[in-house]
Amino acid sequence: MLSMAKLEFLQRAGAPLDIPHHRKNSDRKSSTRFPSFRSFFSRNRSDRSHPGSSASDDDSSGSEDEDDIDVEEGESGRFSRMLMHVAPREVVHMRESFVYMVAGLKSFARYMDPEIMRIVVQSKRQAQLGMGKAPVTIFFSDIANFTTIAESLDPETFMSMLSDYLDEMSKIIMGKRGVVGEFIGDAIMAWWNAPIDLGPKHTELALAAALDQQDRVSELREKWMNEGLPEVRVRMGLVRGTVLAGNIGSSQRMKYGLVGDSVNLASRLEGLCKFYGVGIIIEEEAASAPGVREKFHLRLLDLVTVKGRHQATELFQLVGVQASLPDSFESLEEVQFFTDGFTQVHALYRARKFEAARSLLFTYLERFPQDAPSKMLLQRVETLLQDPPPADWTPVYMLTEK
Repeated sequence: MLSMAKLEFLQRAGAPLDIPHHRKNSDRKSSTRFPSFRSFFSRNRSDRSHPGSSASDDDSSGSEDEDDIDVEEGESGRFSRMLMHVAPREVVHMRESFVYMVAGLKSFARYMDPEIMRIVVQSKRQAQLGMGKAPVTIFFSDIANFTTIAESLDPETFMSMLSDYLDEMSKIIMGKRGVVGEFIGDAIMAWWNAPIDLGPKHTELALAAALDQQDRVSELREKWMNEGLPEVRVRMGLVRGTVLAGNIGSSQRMKYGLVGDSVNLASRLEGLCKFYGVGIIIEEEAASAPGVREKFHLRLLDLVTVKGRHQATELFQLVGVQASLPDSFESLEEVQFFTDGFTQVHALYRARKFEAARSLLFTYLERFPQDAPSKMLLQRVETLLQDPPPADWTPVYMLTEK
């Protein structure tokens, strides 16, 4: 495979930007396959031994063009000097083959994340099945009421809307060094820290990307609603954990992906956004990751066991960035009470101080009357006050649905 220096030289030497549509008849008969370097040298030796040959005539006819070639130092310079002894027609074929190759690579790149493709190309090896452990932050998102929205629009409008959404979200994810792994209808699966090691703050990048996406969704929602389109809201779940990362599939067809319990949990958290009525849910490992609590507003939501898992997990709502005032809040003091006040309620609830928890919940709901998590917790507290729990009661809430 040509090095990037050689390919860049060909472009500077006058390679066409697009594949030519018109050629001389003699050129159409020629193969567009990239000539081997051995064929270059064998022709050169033949040409020098027979100065009167037609190839020699081609060389002399192209001498004026050759004088204009900028010979560079290093590998590209050696390659350019070699091309001076090659018939101009062969150089044209090389340029055209290069353009075909670039067009193919650009098309291929749209089927996988650029970071993964870059590693595949730079490895200079054939891809093989294999996975290894990697600490990552996993992201899942989904459009709320997607089926209803799809059924309410004509196919052209719906596809335009969906394409705009996926394009905008992908730009944000990749702009924060994330890998867009899957599009599943309207759902997006992405992750950070594999295959590129981003250091300990990969979770911070992922959470920032999630908030930026929600901001962009708000802008798109306003634009679409002004155009008479349905309201669009997006749910997101993020998990920090260790997974198997690498090439998965068969020997004939494979993809780079992740496998592990954390992948399943991230998908579950995205689904739980509907249950709790919030936009972004993360779990305790992500909440405790380096830089997260210092940079973001988090609210403790619940302590749960999701269906299929026995280990209890603390869930948090990602509210916003501490450096700015999140939307729907009038002051930082209000944000502080929103996050810390609910943590105090949970502390009383877990300590079996149900009367005190109920009293604080009433105060909390006066400030945030539409808050779904506090309404749910108040209902649990009142049930426990009416029917006191046994001595072995735990505050873990068991979720029976995925």
